[in-house]
Amino acid sequence: MSYYGTLSVGTLVVNRLRDGIDQELLAAFRDDMLVKHQVPWNEYYNEEGSGAELVDVYEFRADGRVIAQRLDALGITADTVAELLEYFLHGEGRHRHSSNLPSGLSDEYRARLEAEDAALDQLTPQLWLDRAIAAKEDQGMDHSDHDRPPSTFRSEIGSIDWLLGQVVEWFPPHALRAVLLVYPDSEVRLDVTDLVEEDWIYGDPDTLASQSLSALQANSGSHAPVIVLTEGRTDAEFLAASLELLFPHLTDLIKFLDYDARPEGGAGALARLVKSFAAAGIANRVVAIFDNDSAAVDAMQPLTKFKLPANIVVTQYPNLDELRRYPTLGPPTAEHPNGTQELADINGLAGSIELYLGRDVLTDATGNLLPVQWRSFIQSISRYQGEVSDKHGIQKSFRAKLAKCRANPEEVKHSDWTGMRHILTVLLQAFPQHSDLPQEM
Repeated sequence: MSYYGTLSVGTLVVNRLRDGIDQELLAAFRDDMLVKHQVPWNEYYNEEGSGAELVDVYEFRADGRVIAQRLDALGITADTVAELLEYFLHGEGRHRHSSNLPSGLSDEYRARLEAEDAALDQLTPQLWLDRAIAAKEDQGMDHSDHDRPPSTFRSEIGSIDWLLGQVVEWFPPHALRAVLLVYPDSEVRLDVTDLVEEDWIYGDPDTLASQSLSALQANSGSHAPVIVLTEGRTDAEFLAASLELLFPHLTDLIKFLDYDARPEGGAGALARLVKSFAAAGIANRVVAIFDNDSAAVDAMQPLTKFKLPANIVVTQYPNLDELRRYPTLGPPTAEHPNGTQELADINGLAGSIELYLGRDVLTDATGNLLPVQWRSFIQSISRYQGEVSDKHGIQKSFRAKLAKCRANPEEVKHSDWTGMRHILTVLLQAFPQHSDLPQEM
């Protein structure tokens, strides 16, 4: 007798998992996503009899976008889906149903196979996604009348079940990522009840997800946490704290370098560290993120001539609209001995971490933005380097904002986290994604 787990997105059954679950799928969840409850036997199994008996249900539940982000961090991305679709539609994985058909088939069945081949010939990864979303909107999202995954042969060609049938037979984590492109806002559920009860899953169910992730990380650098390198200790501190507050479901998949073991900071030191990681053959995926300022541009120049392995990505804090017209202090002149204050686009010139901490910590007691002071001129790139005034005061205010939001998470909605969200988005999407498919964050 076989025992099954069930992977569902909304009311859609994506996969019936027989006699165990792959660690990569379990690692897409966290231990705190496990929901345990009791359900009457006949209700759970949808059968008559044994109505008084209760079943201990073990089920992981999470928002679809949360699971999509975790799969992305594990390396199963929208790009992966596009590559698999291309492989199965037009590559070596394509099986042409109408090729070498045996004799004796009915004309109706033969015509069905030929029509299916013709439909698949027209599909591209982007067209599959567009048509699946359109079919979902047209035919509805309720799949509650199905107790098994969609099948291409049981479905009308071009229907939502036929389109989903092209992907649900993939390896479960990849099938799940594909389905979440179509149903990004649906709840994901992984029911492991039978597998736990019949000892097909070993270990404590309460730590099943974390044990699976640990096992993956011990055996493969591609599943190990993404290591983030920053210019300094404060950058790492603030980004790690923001990740924990804004995206707590990703903290086990993204780690920031321990700066207690690296006292040297700055753009030049980060560039040297990147070269060291590359030379050492580090297997982890690594993102080195520089400030969005002139010093960073200067320090990054040598890296453009240095061939980095595919698992190391070098990037910068992103441009912000809020920094396109930001107050700056110029040098003193005869007419203005105390300098002049002008609005300027400081993206690429003065974008240190402080400028991303939120308008609510960048304003002074009068409500005015703390200005950027122009410092040195960097000859090699012909740019000025700027630095925001009162850095320590801004950092102190941000730590207070963090403490307030940790004490009451509702305060996050009333605080400005725009800049930090943009940086975290850059980190989460640092490794290539397919340009034609949606980037989810």
